[in-house]
Amino acid sequence: MSSTLTQVRKAKGEELLDTICRSMNLMEKDYFGLIYEDKHDLRNWLDLDRRIGKFVKS
Repeated sequence: MSSTLTQVRKAKGEELLDTICRSMNLMEKDYFGLIYEDKHDLRNWLDLDRRIGKFVKS
């Protein structure tokens, strides 16, 4: 489990979006994005060019 979490944290947002779109059989991923909640419970768009670990705290 921890190795999977480590791999996810090292991935870029675009890789996560690709994985999610593939699992849902979505052809046009350009219409979708990912949102996360920060430590103040504010919703923000995930920057697809940055590593997920920058946004996810353990």
